[in-house]
Formats: sequence, structure tokens, C-alpha cells
Amino acid sequence: MLLRIQKRKIIRFFIPFLLCITFACKEMKKEEETPPYLIRVGESLMTEQEFSRAFEVHKSAYAYDLLSDAGREKKIRLQFLQQMIERLTVFERAREMHIAVPDAELDKKIAEIRKNYPQGAFEESLLESAISFAAWKAELKARMIMEKVIREDITAHIRVSEADIEEIRKKQETEAARKKAETAKKTSGKKKERKQDKDDKTDDKKTEDTAEMKAARIAAFLRRNKTEEAYEGWLRNLGKQYKTEINDAQWKKIAGS
Repeated sequence: MLLRIQKRKIIRFFIPFLLCITFACKEMKKEEETPPYLIRVGESLMTEQEFSRAFEVHKSAYAYDLLSDAGREKKIRLQFLQQMIERLTVFERAREMHIAVPDAELDKKIAEIRKNYPQGAFEESLLESAISFAAWKAELKARMIMEKVIREDITAHIRVSEADIEEIRKKQETEAARKKAETAKKTSGKKKERKQDKDDKTDDKKTEDTAEMKAARIAAFLRRNKTEEAYEGWLRNLGKQYKTEINDAQWKKIAGS
């Protein structure tokens, strides 16, 4: 009887202990399966693999002789690290704003881009640049997310007044009149007459644009400029809100130092 009671006590103790070990093993396995981060901004992470894939696309913009120099490539990689910190800062803001790019939206954008290439030319351009489609697609999605955040967090709050539009319109008219006067001085005789006829026809085409259309183009131009001017200050303020961490061990492995 005493032996039976002791066995029950052992079993009661052993089962919870076994469950704890099992749970701990699962947690350890989960941690092992998750790649260590290279960059962390707030809750947004970038792994070494993601950085390398993005750099694969980035370095295609550089001449081969620049990348063949180890010192220059190291400098380019360091500059790219700063760009990725900025990207993750915007991604963290996107997370807060619940901004994302669904697969359907991404696929639609890819289809639109492909339309600008002849049959097979798109794939050929990727091969020539030594860029995988997966890396290119990931970069496109990242850019679309950033554009959404900037549009909603900066551009949407920019106001363009009638006075701003009128100021640009007058500058454009003054510049157009100056160029026309310079062209008139350089022409003479029949050439001048032919030029004048051409200018008149061009002016007729320009009159097809309504005042509202011109104002809309100027307003869009001003919003782009003001967005660019506001971007650095906006990004700097976000950087103050989020904690930024670099995994030194991972970075040394990438940088080769």
C-alpha cells in the first residue's frame, strides 16, 4: 500500500515536470528556427538574408569596377545599412498605421510594369542585372509600402494655396515668354515664319488645357516638392520615437570585418 502511494506521488511530480521540459524544448526550437535579426527598429526586424537580398538589387545600380574594389564596396554596403535603418523606421510607422500592400495589389502593380516591356524583355533585364525576381518583387513591395506611408503621413497633410499656384503659374509664363523671345531672335525670314506658324499651332494645342487642369498640375508639383522638403524632418522625428538596434555579430559577418 505504501509503495503504491509513493508511486502515485512520483507520477504526480513527474508529469508536470515532463510537460515543462516539453514546453521548454518547443520554445528553444522556435527560437532556433527564427533567424537572428540584423536591424531592429521598434518591433520591425530585418534579417541578414533580407538585407543581402535587398543589397542584391541595390548594387545593380553601380558599375562593376566600383564593386570590384573591396574598400568601395564596403563603403557602399555601410551606406546601404543606413538606408535600411530608414526603411525599417518607415515600416514601423506603417505597422502603427496598419498600412500594408496586399498580394493582389502587388500583383496588379507588377502586371502594369510588365506592360511597359516587350515580350520577354522584363525577364531579360533582370538577368542582365543579375537580380532574382524574388528580390526585385520584395523591393517593389517595400517601395510601395513606403510610398503609402509617406502619402498618408506627409502628403495628405500638405496644403497648397491659390496664391502658391498663382506664383508658380506666373513664373512659368515668364519663363515661356523669355524662351519664345530668344527663339525669335535666332530665326529670320522664312525660317522665322515657319517657326511662328509652328508656335501658333503649339499654342492652339496648349489652349486645350483648361485653367483647372493647369492648376491641378501645379498643385501636384508643389505637393511633391513640399513632401520632399518635409521628409527628412519627419523621418528624424520618427527616429526619436523608435529604438534602433544593430546586431554587431551579424553585421561583422556581412561587412567581413
